[in-house]
Amino acid sequence: MMTFFEIKNKAIADLVSALSANQSAHSPTELALNVLYVYQYSSICDAIHNFLEKKEKDKPVKTKEELALEPDEYDLETLFHKEAQVHDFLKEFLEKRNAKFWLLNTDVTSIYREHSPVLKDKEFVHAANTVIKDNKPVTIGYRLSTVALSAREGDAAWNPPLSMLKVPHNEKSNEFAARQIRLMLVDEELFGNNLVVNTLDCAYNNIGYVYPTHDIANLVNLIRMAGNRNVFNTYKGEIKTGKGAKNKYGKIFKLPDKETHTPPDLTEQFEWNMQNGRKCTVFAKQWNNMIISGKHDKKMYDKPFNLISIQLIDNDTDKPVYKKTLWLTLCGQRRNEINLQEAYQSYRLRFDIEFFFRFGKQKLLLDKFQTPEVKHLQNWFWIVQFSYWLLYLSRTEGEKIVRPWEKYNQKCKNQDAKEPENKTVKTPTQTQRTMQTILCEFVKNNLIPKPHNKCSGRVKGDSQTKRERFIVVKKGKKLNI
Repeated sequence: MMTFFEIKNKAIADLVSALSANQSAHSPTELALNVLYVYQYSSICDAIHNFLEKKEKDKPVKTKEELALEPDEYDLETLFHKEAQVHDFLKEFLEKRNAKFWLLNTDVTSIYREHSPVLKDKEFVHAANTVIKDNKPVTIGYRLSTVALSAREGDAAWNPPLSMLKVPHNEKSNEFAARQIRLMLVDEELFGNNLVVNTLDCAYNNIGYVYPTHDIANLVNLIRMAGNRNVFNTYKGEIKTGKGAKNKYGKIFKLPDKETHTPPDLTEQFEWNMQNGRKCTVFAKQWNNMIISGKHDKKMYDKPFNLISIQLIDNDTDKPVYKKTLWLTLCGQRRNEINLQEAYQSYRLRFDIEFFFRFGKQKLLLDKFQTPEVKHLQNWFWIVQFSYWLLYLSRTEGEKIVRPWEKYNQKCKNQDAKEPENKTVKTPTQTQRTMQTILCEFVKNNLIPKPHNKCSGRVKGDSQTKRERFIVVKKGKKLNI
């Protein structure tokens, strides 16, 4: 890791190590109290500021006025360039979890910043878990778009992130996610020409995401579709001759109206065991080459997809497990390579990215870094990403630390009985508990700082220029032109 970073490499490695082993810190500054961080607390800001920065020969020293004029946010070209650097580092540790295809999960989460007036381009974002009646679930902050590798092993819901980028305020989350996926798959060294399946929720089943990703040859998007949508069969009648537009859409297919459903092209049923031991039967149907309506500048009639319906029936009661039918779409040129059972199993793993968001915010301080610079906030997201990968690579190392009230958990007993304790795949939380023991010797031998002359610091009486306050970006109404 140290050789990958050119500036402040030891401090960055210390920060990533301390964050991965964090047990008590509630802010990044408190990580300086961790035994794995051997530098002073003031160096944490330097490490974050210089993350992924390159050394430049004969670099002129900038004045205070020149530094003040530097942009406090990455432009998209620089952002994607640094993201490519992250991919260069992570590709050495990618492990194919499925012999047939790579499985990814994509979603967006909110980073709350209600009380940060000097942060630029804040917007209104979704706020979950609203407990006040009639209170709108919105707050002020940023959107963090994440693409992660699905790597669940048993009960360990590992979901190491491959891309974590702040969504620009003037872009939609689904359109920005399409650019993220394209950036990852353009790099042939990351996945090569292997099939990649990306699972997403209903918010991405629209033109904004499907249209720009349909031409990626080795990508199949497995997206949930809302149960009130309308789709169309491909037109199979006589081709219209003469002037006027040709017929492109066939019979309408209304998801909530069974009378409009045509006979499926494929049906299958298979057994499924829920995590609570409940045994069910999955009834799956598939309609091939369905289409949705597009726009004048974004045609969708030439981008067919496979529509899948899923219903779970309890074997004991013969009643549906869920009230509503699960509708999925397989979009992409190689969509027919995914069968119904693989599609259902893959989408069941999509929720693991929600576990990552919760673990990142509760254990890796994903949303706890307070800074006036948007650039530093993005750097912190990358540091959290590296820390999670360090945990993931250490999931089979060290002894599993079981707390007294956890020894009665039947899962822990079964896991220990299956394989030796030192080879047991631990969950992210269990791995974080033992990280300090795993990394302690390495930090002692390799990351001891060299003595340097102390900086003089600020001169007494020196005043700092007040930062500009920014208003919250509010989206206006669309103009009918």
